[in-house]
Amino acid sequence: MVHFVTHLFDTSDFPARWNCGSWSDGHGWLHILSDLGVSSAYIAIPCILGSFVLRRPDLPFRTVFWLFVAFIVACGATHLMDAAIFWWPAYRLAGAFKLATAIVSWGTVVALVPITPVALAMPSPAALEREIADRRRAELALRQARDELERRVEERTAELGRANVSLRAEVDERRRIEEDLRQAARRLARSNLELEQFAHVASHDLREPLRAVSGCVQVLRRRYQGRLDQRADELIHHTIDGARRMGALIDDLLEYSRAGGRDHELGPTDCNAALDQALADLEVALREAGAVATRDDLPTVRADATQLTRLFQNLIGNAVKFRGPAPPRVHVGARRIEGYWSFSVADNGIGLAPEYSERIFTIFPRLHTRDEYPGTGVGLAICKKIVERHGGRIWVESQPGMGSTFHFTIPEGTEPDDERP
Repeated sequence: MVHFVTHLFDTSDFPARWNCGSWSDGHGWLHILSDLGVSSAYIAIPCILGSFVLRRPDLPFRTVFWLFVAFIVACGATHLMDAAIFWWPAYRLAGAFKLATAIVSWGTVVALVPITPVALAMPSPAALEREIADRRRAELALRQARDELERRVEERTAELGRANVSLRAEVDERRRIEEDLRQAARRLARSNLELEQFAHVASHDLREPLRAVSGCVQVLRRRYQGRLDQRADELIHHTIDGARRMGALIDDLLEYSRAGGRDHELGPTDCNAALDQALADLEVALREAGAVATRDDLPTVRADATQLTRLFQNLIGNAVKFRGPAPPRVHVGARRIEGYWSFSVADNGIGLAPEYSERIFTIFPRLHTRDEYPGTGVGLAICKKIVERHGGRIWVESQPGMGSTFHFTIPEGTEPDDERP
């Protein structure tokens, strides 16, 4: 290695360049000064580049920049050697510098090949300026949007503040109304209890004189019927009939007052069993009228079994009472609709005009005289109270001479206070 280095610096085999050829002073110094100028520039340029690279740690392609620094330094060294050879013929060392320059140059070429596409893909200064302008416009729009958003937030906050004040006032008002409703409900419950107690007492107090009147008239009929004139017999008959109708009315009013009560808790009730009991209670009336009652398979619902039986009994009894010339036919059906069971009781009776479809469910209305169809006018009102107690509703579809279909609903496994369909 020492010999190799010593051999590089050995100049004994070569003359200085001044001694090679016919160099004039001007021609020789032209080459010397040119090589020195190029060499000094090649040394200054890498110094500037190196300083730039060191100050910009985020600079891309740093390796390539350092290769350019090494390449330019090597080129400067070759020019410096070309100037020195005019006096110091170290041609072997100059060749070594040129070899090093070639190696660094091709290393730079190899490093440039893969980064060229990446560099070409980088935006141009004009594109960067456009992007910067776009970003500035976007930032301006963002600031404006932020200012607008803040303004809207302030407005919305003010609106929410006003709404909260209004809402608090509304909540206070609703609480007051709810308290009023609770007090009204308590008063209504007390009133209903008092009314029911009054109905019991009144029915008892009314029955006593009614039984006394009826008993006296019955005695008069047994003793003097046929012994007085015809007018007296008629008066006795009317008195007995009036007492009987008065007793039926008292019974119906008492039942009406109890229909909306909760003497029995609601529980699973087989509608088929309730209908069987109602038909058994109406057996004599059905047989005398030649009536035929049919049914669908009925469900089990949450109901008061006694009241449900009374409901079927009243509706079927009406179908028998208000029959036409043909033997009565009654059909009881049921179908499920949106959480409710909808029941129907259809008949082939005399029907009624649609304008009376609401009136018949109020207490005491009569569409016919007592001579045509007997009754107190309370039966359908009792049906309505029973259905409403169970959380449903009742209505009728009918045309004169075409029969009637009474519909009522009962919730499917829900509490009676649920909303009605």
